[in-house]
Amino acid sequence: MRDRILRTRLYAMNKNLVQVRSVLDAVRNWRQQMEGLMGLLGDPEEGAAEALGKASADMGHLERKPGIDKDLVARMKKELESAKKRVDDAIEILGSIERRALNIQEDGDLGKTLRLQIGLKAEGWIKTLEELDRGLSNGGASDDQMKAAWRKYSREVYEESVPVFAEYVDFLGGLALRDTGFDEGICQIADDLVRRCEMVPEIPAWESMTIPAHKEAVSDTLARIIRLGFPEWTIWALPLTSREFGYVVASKNVDLRNYVEKEAAVGQSEYMTHCMADAFGAYAMGPSYAFAAILLRLDPRSTPGGHGQKPSDLERAHVVLTMLRQMDKSSEGRPYKVIYQQLSAEWEAALEQVDTSGALDSATRQQLEDWVEHMRNFLARKAEVAYLEGNWRRIQEWTEHMKPETVKDITLQGTEDLRDVLNVAWLSRFESPFAKIETLAEAARKLWERIEQSRNRKRTRTWASRRQ
Repeated sequence: MRDRILRTRLYAMNKNLVQVRSVLDAVRNWRQQMEGLMGLLGDPEEGAAEALGKASADMGHLERKPGIDKDLVARMKKELESAKKRVDDAIEILGSIERRALNIQEDGDLGKTLRLQIGLKAEGWIKTLEELDRGLSNGGASDDQMKAAWRKYSREVYEESVPVFAEYVDFLGGLALRDTGFDEGICQIADDLVRRCEMVPEIPAWESMTIPAHKEAVSDTLARIIRLGFPEWTIWALPLTSREFGYVVASKNVDLRNYVEKEAAVGQSEYMTHCMADAFGAYAMGPSYAFAAILLRLDPRSTPGGHGQKPSDLERAHVVLTMLRQMDKSSEGRPYKVIYQQLSAEWEAALEQVDTSGALDSATRQQLEDWVEHMRNFLARKAEVAYLEGNWRRIQEWTEHMKPETVKDITLQGTEDLRDVLNVAWLSRFESPFAKIETLAEAARKLWERIEQSRNRKRTRTWASRRQ
């Protein structure tokens, strides 16, 4: 036999693909086990906590009967109460885990995406592997047949499946980090933030999931998985999550897609779409996106020309700063002028420090600026995603209260959202470079909790008025 190497690899690949195919089952099984444990402990009729509570009450009745060793009963009652407290503590911990855990519905957008882009692709590769294995089963394949089998395995299964395996590992790893609370709830906040960016024509209701990952990426394989890049699994990177939705807008909206097809040079459509995604992020998130991109994410050591079909960080920075400048010029009173000038100066200084100053030629700059202007005009006409200048002016008054103990003094109007929190947090950090970052982050969390509570009360009042 001269096919053992190939047949061994066919078996190993098949085994792994079977696991990948059942990605939703793996997630659901974990959820079901957790729900089962929660039921055993906390079921109001048959749970362990309820049983211990009843047993403790029975001990109380028994204690009052004559001839009973009351000291023994009292000790047993105390032990039952202690056991019930431990069970109650366990229920509270499980409840916290359950609240963090994302419920992926199979018929929801995210469930369908996982099934289509991982499950069904794996199913197709499994069928190819089975065909190859049947062709080798009699052990008498000719040299030409063996060469053809190797080519089919390499090109149609191995090379195509490697990116999906990487997505699968990233997804499960990120999901585990998120479920354990390692990200301190940041990914849940990011999910809420992205949902608030969906007021764009022709784009369906958006269901996505944010996970901690080793790098930020607009995902081509799993289009509804948003990666929060290391090392900033913190509130400071949250503005950048809007770029993922911006990519969807630029690639799915008919008007924008037609514009890209018309303006992009041959082979440049993907590059242009990524630029438009950054333009969307800056427009929807306001200065907080520029702060996060320039100060935290983009690398001044990058070289122009991008990497394959994606823009370089130099080009991305120019897009972000251009959008901020155009938003400033189109607003009354030039509200972003100072921030734009300061961030531009910081970026130019960094470019000089790493010897890449002036790397973008004038033609590239003009092209990027034209694309940004088109995106801004489109969003201004057809979408309700802009971070409004009125909000920016109002949050500037909040900076003096950005301490955990004083955020309660900020006057809320009931219209605020997470974008206001991120903008005031970044503005406070930028204006006070020596302030304790952790203190600002804690203040931002407390402010977000206040806004959420205010919105929940408003929703409750609205619901109650409709019931009357």
